[in-house]
Amino acid sequence: YRHDGSSRFHKDNRWGNFWSFGASWRVSEEEFMKDVEWVNNLKIRASYGETGNDQLSSYYPYQTLYGLGYNNGGEAGAYFFDIANPDLKWETQISTDFGIEFGLFDKLTGTIEYFQKDSKDLLFSVSQPTSTGVSSISRNIGKVSNKGVEIELNYDVFKNKDWTVSVGANATFLKNELVELPEEMKENGYINGTKKWMEGKSMYEFWLRQWAGVDPATGDGLWIPDTEQYDSSNAAYAKTLVTVDGQTYTNSYSYAKYDWSGASTPDVFGGFNFRLGYKDFDLAATFSYQLGGHVLDTSYAGMMSASEYGYSMSPDIKNAWKQPGDITDVPRLDANSTHNSNVSQSYSTRWLTSSDYLNLRSISLGYSVPKSLLNKIMLKSARLNLTCENVCMIKARQWLNPQANFSGLTYNEYMPARTFTIGLNVGF
Repeated sequence: YRHDGSSRFHKDNRWGNFWSFGASWRVSEEEFMKDVEWVNNLKIRASYGETGNDQLSSYYPYQTLYGLGYNNGGEAGAYFFDIANPDLKWETQISTDFGIEFGLFDKLTGTIEYFQKDSKDLLFSVSQPTSTGVSSISRNIGKVSNKGVEIELNYDVFKNKDWTVSVGANATFLKNELVELPEEMKENGYINGTKKWMEGKSMYEFWLRQWAGVDPATGDGLWIPDTEQYDSSNAAYAKTLVTVDGQTYTNSYSYAKYDWSGASTPDVFGGFNFRLGYKDFDLAATFSYQLGGHVLDTSYAGMMSASEYGYSMSPDIKNAWKQPGDITDVPRLDANSTHNSNVSQSYSTRWLTSSDYLNLRSISLGYSVPKSLLNKIMLKSARLNLTCENVCMIKARQWLNPQANFSGLTYNEYMPARTFTIGLNVGF
């Protein structure tokens, strides 16, 4: 049990009460399991816990703060830095866990676990109208849920005097959902950068303009038009409409439709490994993987832009449209064109890329010196190993790092460096 206080909150909401408990049952140790020889271990466990979060961008969000030194001519001036919200209170994170651990047939061990982590009274800086004088105000805005299943299995495939072979794998299935938002956000949601928050949706689901491809006749970039916001009575909008193969598109990014476009969270992620041993030699490898998510590759968007000079460009820009009839997904290079799409129009599905990957994280070859040789040189143990880390990765794009950011945004991250290590461990 914890009774935590924070000076970030008003004195009426300063203290929060948090607690947790856990229990487990070793079923395999019960008397009725003594004759079940193929069950080596069986354990059921469960836990529940609450913790508090007070992390905000301001140390005193419950107070109105002012900035001085901003004079109006010869008159002293001050203005709001922060507007008070005395109703702020602790964000509470609630974790629930139920799992089964088992060992079977002297070969298979594993864990199957259901988890749920709910965060209620979320602390967030909510954007405000310009007329308020501040860009945002700190609020408790709702509840979000993360739940899923984790599975881990390890299996001894083969073992005798000289050989050992074992494999292992794990997988996590995760679902994120916004359960509750404030009343004023329920109908239209809240746009947070590249995401749109709405009840029943994931807070990691992209809200982007919808890319449709390239007009083979003109080389213009094409978009799905926003027919809910605009119609043909809007002359400026009507001028951007084109028909390709019987479908109507707009060649203006400004009139493109926003829509849900998949989430940055993967459907499943995890890893697997194997180990092969022969006498005093062993070979081991570890892999990681991710399936079902997306990343908005803004770094790639910048390298496909033709609006800047002196910057690096992707070789894919060579595929740009050049003449009528060309079929390509890269618009024409025309820096003076009104409808040029090779600029950093990054909030669109054009740059949305699969974050699926398979990564060989490490591979290691080892040799343990036999005891018969160690005794002659008065050593207890000696092992020589050669390891390579970050060996290779299969992914959607060569320079993309799909595991760099859970939000699905890129920030010019480098891929982890490939390293080789030779080691000698000696025990005396």
